[in-house]
Amino acid sequence: MGETKKNKKDLMIGIFGRRKVGKTNLAASLGGKVRPPRSAAAVANAPVKLKGLGNVNLLVPPGLDDERALGAGAAEAKALLERIDLAVVVIDASLGWSDYEKFLLSKIRFSGDPVVAVVNVEPGEDPSALLDLLKRFNVPAVALDLSRPGDASPVVDLLASEVKRVREQPSLVSGLVKKGDTVWLVVPDSRPSYLDPVGPLEMRLTADAVEAGATVSVIRASELRRRWEEITERPDLVAADSSVFGQVLDLLPDDVPLTTPRILLSRQRGELDLYVRGAEAISDLKPGDRVLIAEACGLHVQPDDIARVEVPNLLRKWVGGDLEFSTSGGGATLEGVEGYDLVVRCAACTLDPATSADSLKAVRESGTPVTNYGVALAYMHGILSRMIEPFVRAGELAPLRSESRSIPVELHDELCLPPGM
Repeated sequence: MGETKKNKKDLMIGIFGRRKVGKTNLAASLGGKVRPPRSAAAVANAPVKLKGLGNVNLLVPPGLDDERALGAGAAEAKALLERIDLAVVVIDASLGWSDYEKFLLSKIRFSGDPVVAVVNVEPGEDPSALLDLLKRFNVPAVALDLSRPGDASPVVDLLASEVKRVREQPSLVSGLVKKGDTVWLVVPDSRPSYLDPVGPLEMRLTADAVEAGATVSVIRASELRRRWEEITERPDLVAADSSVFGQVLDLLPDDVPLTTPRILLSRQRGELDLYVRGAEAISDLKPGDRVLIAEACGLHVQPDDIARVEVPNLLRKWVGGDLEFSTSGGGATLEGVEGYDLVVRCAACTLDPATSADSLKAVRESGTPVTNYGVALAYMHGILSRMIEPFVRAGELAPLRSESRSIPVELHDELCLPPGM
């Protein structure tokens, strides 16, 4: 699919929100001159220079609830989210939180962009309930009167703080690759229509590897065998999407460092050992035990998703009986976990490393075993030991406890079908 090179550019900040919530006045307050768009779906571009950020391009698309703008199609919206480095969601305090904002936040988070919020509040209006809600969704926010252009220094400080936080995040490949190394990113040939083969996490991995001086090749699973047979030098690291990990595992020799982007994310956050040890506790489960399925954001809840079907069904198969499942969602912090025999959480992809670490504090103190969806599934399928092998070899992790059981990967779909399908 090609190789990726480093590309530096001015910071791109998108300002999103419903119609007439103050997006244009916010851009003007930041020093931008926003001209009327040539069409209903056009995106206004206002270059500015902001303290602590340097040159910035403010991109202001039409209002979210503008049917004409939505009629421009998903491709344009996706292209805009790919262009920006950070998103600002403007919310009118008098209108409050609605499905519009929830939809927008989920799209931004799914794209992998960091996001902050500006609450447009009139003098005397109390935005505390809305600010508390945004805090629950892990969205940094400030309140500002946007009835006319004015002092936007609180917004500039918020933007600078968020950009600094993102830039200070440790690399996904720290200590794994160096200048001149080769990294292979193996992706599925296709995914559901709402997913790209190379998603936000894969793009972060690619950027971090390139920043380290490595060459990154993105390879479709169907092309992997041919690519492997053609090479003269082996890759220094292979990161394979979990959906194709099994076929990559069958092809590559054991001495080729192999893992997944999600495993690298858990390692970056200092959570991998916790999740691996938690996965080992799956072998201690017995019918009737209590399992908490925990989600960090609650933005993509579906009745047949991984939390409600795949993980519970495989755990039932593993223990040979039913378990008592509880589900929590919409909160970043794992609390009240006493009395559970296992906590299985999502990947917490909407949380930054610091917030993710804070969210695990209570469960660490309780001593309750905790793992995440991907690590739990890999453990039950018998492939986790290979995923973590590079870190075991490096002395970062203890080897996985021996377990003779496993559920064949090829049975995954059959066992995880929702009821009635």
